[in-house]
Amino acid sequence: MSKNQQAHQNIIKPRLNQVQVNSIQQHTIIKDKLLKSPPSTLPNVEGIPLYGTKSLSDKIQQQFESPKQTCQNIHEKLLKPITKLPEKPSKAIAIIYTGGTIGMVKDAQGQLSPDPNYLLSVLQTNPIFIHKDMPSYMLYSLPPPIDSSIMTPEDWRKIALSVLEIYEIFKGFVIVHGTDTLAYTASALSFMFENLQKHVVLTASQLPLSSPYSDGYFNLAGSIICASQLQIPEVTVFINNKLMRGNRSQKFSSWSLDAFDSTQMQPLAEFGITLNYRRDLVRNFQEPDYGAGDFKVADICDSIGVIHLVPGLEPQVLENYQSCKGIILQVFGEGNGGSDQFCEKLGELHKAGCVIGLVSQAHTSEIKLGSYNASSQLKKAGAKSSQGMTSEAAYAKLSYLLGKNLTQRDVEDAFTMQNIRGERD
Repeated sequence: MSKNQQAHQNIIKPRLNQVQVNSIQQHTIIKDKLLKSPPSTLPNVEGIPLYGTKSLSDKIQQQFESPKQTCQNIHEKLLKPITKLPEKPSKAIAIIYTGGTIGMVKDAQGQLSPDPNYLLSVLQTNPIFIHKDMPSYMLYSLPPPIDSSIMTPEDWRKIALSVLEIYEIFKGFVIVHGTDTLAYTASALSFMFENLQKHVVLTASQLPLSSPYSDGYFNLAGSIICASQLQIPEVTVFINNKLMRGNRSQKFSSWSLDAFDSTQMQPLAEFGITLNYRRDLVRNFQEPDYGAGDFKVADICDSIGVIHLVPGLEPQVLENYQSCKGIILQVFGEGNGGSDQFCEKLGELHKAGCVIGLVSQAHTSEIKLGSYNASSQLKKAGAKSSQGMTSEAAYAKLSYLLGKNLTQRDVEDAFTMQNIRGERD
């Protein structure tokens, strides 16, 4: 037993009745079918399931396939249930606590640390969450809860697989996260979730719920309401009364409670006195067949570097990225920057098989290679435009595409020309 597992032995586990066990058994049968479904063929980029990864997911698949595992053990394989399964889980929301400021309390040294039990106490006692009109929920913890600034792609895999684990049971999902890397997680999950037909909302707060002026109360309540009432088959972010597409959102402030924005796309919904829901912006409204098929989780590639271009950046810097399968280069304006020597070195990496994607350092700019001579050199080096994606979305999309059995040309074409999850106009 690992130290993390030992540390969470004291979390209260619900006593399941027969109805709940039957629900989990049905869910397990469906999930087992999903895990064994064959991947789709090219040129469609969908379909490489996460169980092909060599680390965490291999272990999880082996555990799922073991005949000695009970349905309850499978149900709790990644997630630690904090509350009981609701009477009607198909109408309830699963809240998955991963860590972050929102659920932190001060420890003996006066430092903030995550505590899922404090989040539970808020949900069970605060008038907002026990209001008769609030949707029912089940609270889970994804141990160990961590500060989002130290999250890795392996943590994204754990979050994605935890949703897969309970996907058939609940109506929607709220993932409680930290603000620092929330935009990365939202973007990554938006690509990893294939054929998503339920609403997955990520939320966070600038101040912990233990603070008297915390923004976490309305962020969490709004997320639960959106996940329950808005049938949006997407990964979204709910912060400060705004529901944004996950792969279009970015953190803009560490001070303001209005910490996130989506500069190149209007919010999907906004809370005021009433709820303003822009259904015309939702993917399944624009594309009736969007999300059709069995829900799957795709793997991603970890071997991606990000370079923030600055004036005079030496080409020798690129030697540190020779082992990368992909590079996201943050350039100036519409795709400018880099000396001739820098672009020449970049071209060598491209010839060696590295996929190079460009994003603009200006939040509202779109990459237009060839508009200036400076961008022509990058184009000659083999760099490809992200077509106005955020840095987080471009990183996640390239990770997703490189996680599949695609050629360099196929990855580049899909990165530049395919709008896979609404990540670009």
